[in-house]
Amino acid sequence: MDKMVVLLVGPQGAGKTTYCRDHLPDAYRISQDEQGPRAHLHVYEEALQRGEPLIVVDRINGQKYQRTRYLSLARQWGYRTRIVWLNVDRTVCLKRCQQRDNHPTLAPHDAERALAIYFRSFQIPSRREADEVVILGPAPSFEPVLDLIPVIGDRRYLIIGDVHGCLDEFQQLLQQVHFDPANDVLVSVGDLVDRGPKVRETIAFVRSLPSFYMVLGNHEEKFLRYLQGRAVQVSGGLQGTLDSFDHAVPADLAPWLASLPLIIRVPAGYVVHAGFDPDFLPTEQSREDCLYMRFHGGKTYFDEINGRLWSTLWPADAPRVFHGHIPTEEKADVTHVVALDGGCVFGGDLRVYDSRAHEVFSVPAQRAYAVSQHPRTRKAAAPGDEIQRREEYVARGLLRSDRTDDGTLAIYTYTDACIYTNAWDDITRHARGHIYDLRTGECVARPFPKFFNLGENEETRPEKFPWDEPYEIMDKLDGWLGVLYRHEGRFKVASRGSFHSPGAQWASEAILHHDLDVLPSEVTLCFEIITPEQRIILDYGEERRLVILAAFNRHTGEEYSRRQVEEWGAQTGLPVVPLLGRLSFQDLLHAQKVRQNCEGFVIRFADGRRVKVKTEWYLELARELADLTPIRTWEAMVHGRVKESFLRELPEELRPLAERYRAVLEGQYARILLHLETTLGPLLQRFSEDRRGLALYLQEHEAELGYRRAAAFLLLDGKSDRLDRLVRDLIYPRGNRFVTDAELLLA
Repeated sequence: MDKMVVLLVGPQGAGKTTYCRDHLPDAYRISQDEQGPRAHLHVYEEALQRGEPLIVVDRINGQKYQRTRYLSLARQWGYRTRIVWLNVDRTVCLKRCQQRDNHPTLAPHDAERALAIYFRSFQIPSRREADEVVILGPAPSFEPVLDLIPVIGDRRYLIIGDVHGCLDEFQQLLQQVHFDPANDVLVSVGDLVDRGPKVRETIAFVRSLPSFYMVLGNHEEKFLRYLQGRAVQVSGGLQGTLDSFDHAVPADLAPWLASLPLIIRVPAGYVVHAGFDPDFLPTEQSREDCLYMRFHGGKTYFDEINGRLWSTLWPADAPRVFHGHIPTEEKADVTHVVALDGGCVFGGDLRVYDSRAHEVFSVPAQRAYAVSQHPRTRKAAAPGDEIQRREEYVARGLLRSDRTDDGTLAIYTYTDACIYTNAWDDITRHARGHIYDLRTGECVARPFPKFFNLGENEETRPEKFPWDEPYEIMDKLDGWLGVLYRHEGRFKVASRGSFHSPGAQWASEAILHHDLDVLPSEVTLCFEIITPEQRIILDYGEERRLVILAAFNRHTGEEYSRRQVEEWGAQTGLPVVPLLGRLSFQDLLHAQKVRQNCEGFVIRFADGRRVKVKTEWYLELARELADLTPIRTWEAMVHGRVKESFLRELPEELRPLAERYRAVLEGQYARILLHLETTLGPLLQRFSEDRRGLALYLQEHEAELGYRRAAAFLLLDGKSDRLDRLVRDLIYPRGNRFVTDAELLLA
């Protein structure tokens, strides 16, 4: 029986825990609510490593990136994966949440807000994500697919791009490829109507063909809504279509348009007008995406550059897709995604795919009949906006994001995985509470880029900084980063990665008591949020305050001068983090060692670079609270390696120290194994067939061999688990200090 990981998906109150109890009683259950946000991942990895036959992850898992974290790990350990989606009505979930008072993390009065966040950000699980997807409750509604494979058989078929009433070019192209109406099948990607000179004649022509099929285009869809008496804006394109019919549209045209599918399957792949959501299979697509998809990654697809061109994200192993809607300049790629809109009506070319030749043919437009509001897209180039790039990093697990309740703004910050893998680049360093408008791509708030501790990496080595030039020293306050932004006509504050955290909510209320209208619209203020509820390590008592740390231009990223920041602080009534007196580099190192009741210092150099210096007092307190000791690190070792999950759970400021602890222990472990193999190897080879002789030799040389005597038979018999315990016992830190090589008798 295959090992299985079952990942539950569903909002609070959906009944996930009840499902575990009733249907998976023998499963090893992982629960973030009960085991903690970080600890549950540690428990999960250990269960995978042990090879638990059935593991269930009991968590809301509403977004794809959340599910990917668990499913990817499961595959790495050879597990099959199953998603169980509890699709329960929102009102039912709310009622259940408000009636229970024993939930470990969700109070009844917080249920409505929590559910609003879940349903706003929820992404339907795709069958691409797991080996199996089980839906408990109503199945999502996907667009049906018209399968033409039985109809086509072994006949040739042609797929024509967006015609838009360009009948002359249409017929010229069919003649060029020797179209035979009696035997060939003709398929259209839609948008026969609007903009061009012969819309009525084009529709009459295709409807006269014996084997013509098409998918509904967005222009036909708008025309259909008009014919059905629904309110639409009659603009230039639709007006041209109505004029073409002289407002005498045939009575059977609306029913014909209404009968058109949105997806057609042909032997070479799928035909759709606009595109597909690349996260889903062709059979799992929505009406909106089929009609309007251009850029994937935003809230809408109505011709907004708000994401990445969908075709650049379509998986290479997925079925081929033929589409129109997006005029492209390059010749269509017939191996993966075939773009058939050459922008003929705008003076480009008209294209057709020939199934016999496996090639796209085209004819140039006789002239431009309309002016495009969008330039023809170079298919190989994706829009270079900042949102698109950050969404790619979210998918990779290096960033996470949050959305405002109305879904218009996104905030990005780096993840623990980014810190742990040291995946710092221009994107991850500039994702520390950066906020963007999903409708326009505009940067709404641009706080600090990520900066590091002194000596933490190559770029922060002390000799890299100009200590002989003027620099500013500020107290490193021990609170949460706050980021000022404007939304719904008022100022608000987000924390580093959330619009909804307790710190962000308190700060957004507190900021209302200050007049911020003096700030230019392009200014982002950065704060330290200090409240008792947001305490990290330092105890500020009952103090509640917002302290300005710095200010940046949200468009350019330029930092404003200290003088300007102090002026805004005085005008708004907000305190600014004080400067400390000038300290030399040596004075700074001394203060780091002796100063107490202080997290540390932030040094800002004249060139804009920042570096942190944490006091030893603070780091020692952090170590105690996190229980980071040589012994705790030793306890996290498995077969000579410190578990990654142990390191991931540590606060960021303790990672460098933990890495040093790991290097010491793993180095000692490796050296002992090497010492055993090199010193015992000849002996084991000599007595490989004489176990009694080996035992006598070990007994005679007991004093000389020391611990190697106990290891000999373990190496000979390949008992790696017992050998691991032996080596780990040898390097066990005595009195919470590491043993030396001399103590291990390795000299």
